[in-house]
Amino acid sequence: MSTTAQAGQTAELTDRFLEFYRKYYADAIGELAQRYPREQRSLYIEADDVYRFDPVLLDDWLDRPDQVRQYAEEALRLFDLPADIALDDAHVRLTDTEDAIGARPIPELNPSDDVGDYVAVRGQLNKVTGTKPRLTEATFECKRCGTKAYIPQGRNNTQEPHECQGCERQGPFALVVDDSEFVDQRKVQLAELPDERPGTEGEKIPVYVEDDLCDYGGEHGLPDRAGETAVVLGKLRVNESKLTGRNGTPETETWIEAQAIAFESNDYDDVDVDAHREAFEELAAQEDCVEQLRDSIAPQILADDELEVALEAAVAWLFNAYRIDNDRGAFRGDLHFGLIGDPGRGKSTILSRLAKIAPKAEYRSGTGLSKVGLTAAAVQEEFAGNTDWTLEPGILPRANGGHCIIDEVDDVVDEKTKAMHDASRATRW
Repeated sequence: MSTTAQAGQTAELTDRFLEFYRKYYADAIGELAQRYPREQRSLYIEADDVYRFDPVLLDDWLDRPDQVRQYAEEALRLFDLPADIALDDAHVRLTDTEDAIGARPIPELNPSDDVGDYVAVRGQLNKVTGTKPRLTEATFECKRCGTKAYIPQGRNNTQEPHECQGCERQGPFALVVDDSEFVDQRKVQLAELPDERPGTEGEKIPVYVEDDLCDYGGEHGLPDRAGETAVVLGKLRVNESKLTGRNGTPETETWIEAQAIAFESNDYDDVDVDAHREAFEELAAQEDCVEQLRDSIAPQILADDELEVALEAAVAWLFNAYRIDNDRGAFRGDLHFGLIGDPGRGKSTILSRLAKIAPKAEYRSGTGLSKVGLTAAAVQEEFAGNTDWTLEPGILPRANGGHCIIDEVDDVVDEKTKAMHDASRATRW
């Protein structure tokens, strides 16, 4: 494509985004302008809105995410705002809460076809590193003549100038840190969701987040959301440093350069309790209310008197109770429930049924707990090409206030059992 044609396409796409903003996001841009840059630095746009405006524009973004995002951000800078407001470094982030792109689990990514594309991947935020600066534009000074060169940097290695523009010699060069540019970065590990894993671990993929996305999701940023289900949207890339150089090989790994993260609301958040209140009250008024609920947990099991008592305890565990604070002290409503019995009594069946019935539950076998165990741990290990400290959540924070169910609890080793007792003071399991 000629320079003239390329400039024409740039102007055309920038104008299309300006038209799109005026139609769909004028108010959102006005709010961003009021909050920029301290409180907000990104404009989030919905893929569904882009599709309704122009399906081809969305297709272009998915196929050429870097270039099209530049047009979107240029249009944001050109948007009609008061003269004293400039959104020079604001980001435009394409998100997808309406599933217009179509979020996929990690195993459904096809690296050979998807590399370079904008993808939406659903998983669990499994590890989150601390924030570190990443060099984005390096300033080098020629040690012979003092001429400075400004070199944009990739992610995998530092690129020096090939030749000094002053004395036309090939160095040596010194990095001038104070004149260079950096951006905040975190590394996140996205893992298959527990109920989708064929085994204990499942597949994982590294994710890089930058700038204000590092602080997205809570008071302390992404570490607050470790263990939660999320859709990561961004460009699928490969580790180019492994493909070139003296030790280069044809095989490499993939990672996601995140542009947006959407935390998925839980099904129980969407339940309209008032719509079912009459049915609840009618059931509660019946004398055999507990028996009906008991018999509905695992009707395939022929329960004797002892097992019926255990199932009634399971009903109480599912519903819990109100917390009570009075002159006699504080009494929590969260219940702990232990199911003990001989082999072959259907204990695992009951626990798996409880995991499906509970609106939010994490289910594990005692033999399948990770080395992090029940709570959480700061783990130092090889992750995304470096040895980093990461925060890795155990099953209790993954449950995040819901129900934690552990089958074969006798297989939990001593140190994990201690963690269970400590955590149970504040979290139900």
